[in-house]
Order: sequence, then structure tokens, then C-alpha cells
Amino acid sequence: LGNGVSSIQIPVTILDDTNMMDLSFNLDLVSGGTTNRATATMLDNDPLLNFLIQNFNTLESETFAQVNVSRIGGSADAFTVDFFTTDGTALAGVNYTSVVQTLTWGDGDTGIKAVQIPLIDNLFTNGSATVGLNLSNGRNTTRGTQLILSALTNATLNINDDEFGPGLIQFAVTNFTIAEDIGNASLTVTRTN
Repeated sequence: LGNGVSSIQIPVTILDDTNMMDLSFNLDLVSGGTTNRATATMLDNDPLLNFLIQNFNTLESETFAQVNVSRIGGSADAFTVDFFTTDGTALAGVNYTSVVQTLTWGDGDTGIKAVQIPLIDNLFTNGSATVGLNLSNGRNTTRGTQLILSALTNATLNINDDEFGPGLIQFAVTNFTIAEDIGNASLTVTRTN
């Protein structure tokens, strides 16, 4: 520094990237044989596109199951991500209608995107069934770059049966002690759905 100058600004060029983490770098200043170190941390501005929860639940009698996908951690740039369903124990065309959809967030948009999955009600007692929910192919459409997806990109939709069958019939107690001289004994049988 020149005489009478107590501080100066040193420009450092920061390049935005699609790496989804905070990055740090060190700055060393050597003066009079002494090294002074400063650490700069660049806070990530890339969003996480993910499901809000791991398990979604619905009744098969509902017309649609709603699944929510969020954008967290940044509002700059426009992004897309592909959503699609896969069979678990539920079968497309039997328990639900498969969905393939691209979700879009504009620059500054941090709203939740809702996907409607059509459900197929049946008259059979067949228990609960599951549908795989998936996110893939995240893109920063402003920059034309791939977005690395992390966090909750796979989830499950549980379709709960709304019919009741004959249920499970069983003894209330599986070990009985009965005196041989009582004549008649009463045993309890239960039915659960």
C-alpha cells in the first residue's frame, strides 16, 4: 500500500456453477514475513428439486392422489425436472394411471408444484398398494446446463384399499384351560378387517 493508503479493494472474480454445495477458498497475504490468511465461502445458489416427504398416502376411492415437489435453496434461474411413476405393488392401468410430466420453475419461482396421479377404484378387497415416484433429468434452462439431483428424488405413494373383506377370523386367546367337569365351555372367536 502506498503512503497514506490504509486499505484497498482487491477484486476477485466469482464464477457461478451448478455444483450443489457451498465452496470455500483461502486468500493469503504476506507482509513483512508474516502470512495473514482469510477464508472466503461462496454460498450455493443452486436449488434442490425434491419431494416434500418420503411417503404420500391416499384412499383408492379418491379421484386423484396429489404429490408435491419443491424447489428449495435458490430462486435464481429457471429449472425443470422430469417426474414419472413406476409400478410398485400397484399396477398402472389397474390401480392407477401412470404419469410422466415435466415440472417447470421460472426465474424467481420457488412455489411447490403439484402432480395429480389418477387413481382407479375397484370393488375388490386387495389391500394397500404402492406406486414409485421419481424425479430425474434436472435442468437449469436459463443456462442450458444439467442440474445434479440430490436429496429426496424418490418417494412412494401408498394407495390404501377402501373395501373390507371377510377379514381375519381367529381365536381371541390361543391357550385355554378348562375344567373337565364344567359341561360346556365358551370360546371367543374374533373377526378383524
